[in-house]
Amino acid sequence: MAQGSLASEYTCGGMVDEKGMLEDPVGRVVICERGGRAGKRGVVVAVYGSWGWLVTGPPELNGNERRPASLRHLALTDHRVDIAADASDAQVLAALERAGLSEFMKERKKPPPRPIRPARPRKPEAVERLWAEAAKACGLAPETVEMARTLDLDPQALVGNLKPKPGERLLTTPNDWIRDLYVRRFGPPNR
Repeated sequence: MAQGSLASEYTCGGMVDEKGMLEDPVGRVVICERGGRAGKRGVVVAVYGSWGWLVTGPPELNGNERRPASLRHLALTDHRVDIAADASDAQVLAALERAGLSEFMKERKKPPPRPIRPARPRKPEAVERLWAEAAKACGLAPETVEMARTLDLDPQALVGNLKPKPGERLLTTPNDWIRDLYVRRFGPPNR
């Protein structure tokens, strides 16, 4: 289970064997962490090898349809219901009501936001080389390159977005576009 996932608040009561797998996952209540079902709770109905489990909500209780789910997309809870393997949705619903988990299953836990990875720092020599390539590819004047650097524009993005494609006619030149951005943000340049 991923660090910082929904599973971090659940301990599973020591039900994990020496290999790190649950001894009998059928009937275990889980929370889907990713995809369209993120935050919905479900019950494990069957095991699909070592990669995933068949999970159901059931749909009439919380809209979580019976579908296979990768183990990496699930967070375990301490709750368990008594069902047989491959139990129908009606049997799962009856077992949840007997265990008093109907309201718990209806709750939807908002998944945590995915962390934003910071950009990798570049070596100064590499940055100079990238700006030289961008200036050449886009036809930028030296003072425009300095304006673009002041605006914290990415030289690789400039090449990808401002370099004219074959047969393409730009509405404005890259030099004029960067100058316009600079003037909007900082005012006219001092000469």
